[in-house]
Amino acid sequence: MKVLILGLCLITGAAAAQDFAALRAELVEEVKYFAELDRGTRAGTFSDSVIRSLSTVERHKFVPQSELRSAYANRPLPIGHGQTISQPYIVALMTDLIALEESDVVLEVGT
Repeated sequence: MKVLILGLCLITGAAAAQDFAALRAELVEEVKYFAELDRGTRAGTFSDSVIRSLSTVERHKFVPQSELRSAYANRPLPIGHGQTISQPYIVALMTDLIALEESDVVLEVGT
């Protein structure tokens, strides 16, 4: 019986990982869409490195269990102690605007 339970946990974990990957991909498309709408003030797209980062960062690992269902919503989320994780579009915008080079190291705190 223990093997069956472990097997179910592994399947559930794999399914959740796939769900998060799909949600992350949808979020990236939404962020790209908003960048296109922003053509009046910017070029209308984010750099490939910003999109690649947004596509790979597992946002669900930075939010409390109670916020997992909203982890890939394009909005700020509470992370405890009165603090929030920023809206993905705004993070992408800020990161794109500073035009990072590969050798740059950044610590963003409360921008």
